[in-house]
Amino acid sequence: MGCRETRRCYTAAITLVPSNQRPRVGGVTMQQVTVRVPASTSNLGPGYDCLGVALRLHNSVTVVRGKAARSSQPRIVSDAAERFFKQTRRRAFSFSYSIVERVPRCRGLGSSATVRLGILLGLNHLSGNPLDRLTVFQLC
Repeated sequence: MGCRETRRCYTAAITLVPSNQRPRVGGVTMQQVTVRVPASTSNLGPGYDCLGVALRLHNSVTVVRGKAARSSQPRIVSDAAERFFKQTRRRAFSFSYSIVERVPRCRGLGSSATVRLGILLGLNHLSGNPLDRLTVFQLC
């Protein structure tokens, strides 16, 4: 496994979905993005969380701009979106999302972190990447 030179370290892969694009002045506005985020563990060394590793198991989070938001999003999604829009000081836009969960919940593999990070990275990409990686990780 390991990191490639294409910004895939830890966040695994950001796969852009070229369909559903809407032209805008000076370029194209992405309408949909899928983010793959690996499971992780940090209980590998003698001590508390001193060594961690990303695993081959991952969750895929797809964020779609402009579709009607769900009336009651799970708290983890709404909190991530609220943090994102507050940090960027941009007007919140409606979005929908889907999650393909392959990381089991409640097993110490970071399932909730994969969802938060996937939503944050998806919103960041759909907004033109206003936040750098460190800021995104700090929000997570």
